[in-house]
Amino acid sequence: MQQLRFQREYNTLKPANAEAETWLQAQNEFVWLKPVSVAKARTLSQNALIWVWNGEIGKFWGESPEYAHRYCKLRIGVPILRAENERFREVYDRHLKPLTYEQKLAAVEIISVSSLMTVPQAKQYMDEIYKHFAEQGLELTKPEDQQ
Repeated sequence: MQQLRFQREYNTLKPANAEAETWLQAQNEFVWLKPVSVAKARTLSQNALIWVWNGEIGKFWGESPEYAHRYCKLRIGVPILRAENERFREVYDRHLKPLTYEQKLAAVEIISVSSLMTVPQAKQYMDEIYKHFAEQGLELTKPEDQQ
């Protein structure tokens, strides 16, 4: 425990609340931290609406919200990030592009896509999800209905 505290102090992390501290200590694997500019990161309301939509899409298809999430990440989110994030494109093209569709769908379960997006990218992602499913006859919850 002392070593963990030393590392936190060394990396200048501020003490977490008790719930976050408990969660962190329970992790069996490495926990990677990524600095994110509050001005650029997608918003909590965007994230919440995406998960409402995942539930609606999953129900529409007779699948889980998690399956819908992976589908949207792969079919809609990946192209957005590949177009705008050179590092993401390089890694995706080298390691994931050669895989089958089913393998890619499984891979995006553990690969960050939408969480890497800026607010404008998340807006584009959401706009494209909304349009994609409207074309299939599914009317997703509108952002203004979420409030």
